[in-house]
Amino acid sequence: MTSNKTDEESSLHTAIEDTKQHQGQEEQQHQKTEMPQEVFVDLLNPQNWSSKKKLFNFIVIFINAFVSFFSSSIYVPAILSIQEFFDTNIVVINATIALYLMISGIAPLFWAPLSQRIGRKPTYIIAMLLYVIFSVVCGVSKNIGLFFAFRLLQGVAASAAQAIGGGSVADMYNFQSRGKMMSIFLLGTVFGPVLGPIVGGYINERLNWQWSFYLMAIIGGVISLLNIFILSESLYQPNHNPIRDESKSKLSNWWANFKFNPFTSLLLLTHIDVLLGCLPMSISFGLFYCLVTVLEPTFAPLYGFTSGSVGLAFLGGGIGNLLGALICALTLDRVHMRLIGAKRAELERNGGEYKHGMFSEQRLVPSPIAIFFIVVGFIFYGWFLQAKFIWIAPLIGMGILGFGLFSLISMSTNYVIEGYVPQAAAMTSVCNFLRCVFGMMFSLLSSTINQSLGYGWTYTMAALISLGISLICFPLLMKYGYKWRSNPIFSWSTTK
Repeated sequence: MTSNKTDEESSLHTAIEDTKQHQGQEEQQHQKTEMPQEVFVDLLNPQNWSSKKKLFNFIVIFINAFVSFFSSSIYVPAILSIQEFFDTNIVVINATIALYLMISGIAPLFWAPLSQRIGRKPTYIIAMLLYVIFSVVCGVSKNIGLFFAFRLLQGVAASAAQAIGGGSVADMYNFQSRGKMMSIFLLGTVFGPVLGPIVGGYINERLNWQWSFYLMAIIGGVISLLNIFILSESLYQPNHNPIRDESKSKLSNWWANFKFNPFTSLLLLTHIDVLLGCLPMSISFGLFYCLVTVLEPTFAPLYGFTSGSVGLAFLGGGIGNLLGALICALTLDRVHMRLIGAKRAELERNGGEYKHGMFSEQRLVPSPIAIFFIVVGFIFYGWFLQAKFIWIAPLIGMGILGFGLFSLISMSTNYVIEGYVPQAAAMTSVCNFLRCVFGMMFSLLSSTINQSLGYGWTYTMAALISLGISLICFPLLMKYGYKWRSNPIFSWSTTK
């Protein structure tokens, strides 16, 4: 035991010393050949911003992204009230939630490349102003058709930050702190659907469901001001050379530089490592929405919860998410640096050469812990409901599930982004696309599955699905991930 620990510490020490020595050689070389450049700091590069400026920008970006998922579930506790107002059935109302998720997965494929053309800041501003308008129209809708249409448009506008938020974080932070900041950023992904119903439940109980949308419009207005006056542009392209054809008009040249195919981001899914890295978290997220969309029909008859109480029931998952965010923010980067330090030292001792992304798979080493909590959380939640235990018992299961789900999303997202840093915004949108696809699928099926199988077996099935897909994907990535990523022959597309 002592020998193993000594070897590990020695390897890490060697890696650190090698890095310091390498940096020292580079500094000496720069002093000799490029003295004037050494004192120059490009403040246009977001990674050279002050910590205070980065923090302010990060907070604004986080709030933009949080609002999208907050909006997705804010009226879940008011489903029965909305059903009665529009005189329709529960399947139609659930479809508005499911299709919101679907559109939230598709729209980022447009927002991500748009932000590469016009910049991150203008994209945030345009999207949030549209979000305010569409939220107001949803609130004043008098028929289900108008409500349905503008609910989808609201999803389009809200999804912009999902698409480019991860790219903005990667713009500002390098790999040494990116894992921590990405973990905090991703908190909105799973905490938004939890906080939304808490707020929406009490709004519906004290006012009416329309005020949920008016509140969203007010929040969107405040965020728009932050986007305009506080947010800085983080897109940094020092070597960008726009197309200029003197034989064509200015409009033609502008269009040549602006045009893009929004679906090219999906080509990233043709990379086997990306697809396998996204699938476990996306399927688990979808199964979580299977639970979320039927929370009121579940807790109201079983425990006599009002819409406000149903909203508070989401705190179970919220506390788990917060704990997951805290643990991931404190540990993921440290664990990753320890793991790659030892491996890089061993590589260099054997005469090998380190290449970027060579050890990205080490981001997945803690994933079995996350999967364990997801499986336990699903099983506890389902069977506690089936046995009609006291209401807090299934909420404890929901908290365990929230902890595991957030941890898995954080690890997986950091993994795929680290392998493709220049395409961070597109990668974020692709991850979001898959999560939303599965979220839509399972939320549409949730009522039917629960009625057919009962709570216990429904969520046992969810646990087994999450476990099965993880046992397939993660071992394959640990063994072949770098090989697939570094060799174009393992991509199903011709574009690397």
